[in-house]
Formats: sequence, structure tokens, C-alpha cells
Amino acid sequence: MSQNANLTCNCCGSTSAEKLFTKNGFNLVRCTACGLAYIANPPSEEEVVALYTAKTDYHARLLDPASDEFARMASVARQHMRLLRKFRSDLSGLRVLDIGCSSGLFLAEAKKADMEAHGAELSPETARFAAD
Repeated sequence: MSQNANLTCNCCGSTSAEKLFTKNGFNLVRCTACGLAYIANPPSEEEVVALYTAKTDYHARLLDPASDEFARMASVARQHMRLLRKFRSDLSGLRVLDIGCSSGLFLAEAKKADMEAHGAELSPETARFAAD
């Protein structure tokens, strides 16, 4: 995979990359010039939209506060906050942007710590849940 003209690093433009692994048909590669890891064959815009819709049950369990998945992800959000507090005990006033914020559980924890929390989510249904 080292000299593929169809494969260009998103950071430095190099065409030299090593394959790390393939999952669900997507190839994760690492640029041998700058070290950036990226998906060599990303989904099209239409495929991304199809992946991140409630019609495919994407995040369905995360939108149900009674589900085990919701409880698990809420626990992960609290774990992330504990990790932040290892580096800074007072988080108030910090700004955070959660890309792929899902149902907003981490954002809710950040707001409880008086952080200025913002999120971005591709799924319109999940984004509405997070905003609420």
C-alpha cells in the first residue's frame, strides 16, 4: 500500500501509507510521512447519512433512559469527567466541543461541572435528544 496514487493523506498529501486494519469494509491506514491515521475508503455523503439515521436503529437504545446502553454510556461520560478532573480539579468555565456527541450524555455531565458545552451530531434524531 506504500505508493497508491488514489490514496492521499488528509494532512500532508503524501500518497504513502501502511494499512492498519479493515473493519466493516473500511480500511484504516497510517500515513508513512506524517503518521496520521485515516480511513482510506471513507463512505460517501449518502452512505454517512444512511448510517446515522434512526431508521437504521442508530443509537436507538441510547435514546431510552431505561436501557442498559443508556446507563453504560452515562457511566462512560462520568468516567471521562473524572479523567478531566485528574488534570484540572475546577472545570468551570472551560469550553468543550464534543464531535459526535451522540445523545449528549457527556455534554450533560460537562454542564453539571459548569463547563460551556457544545456538541455536533450527524443523526438528526439523536441531536434533538441531546439538545433537549
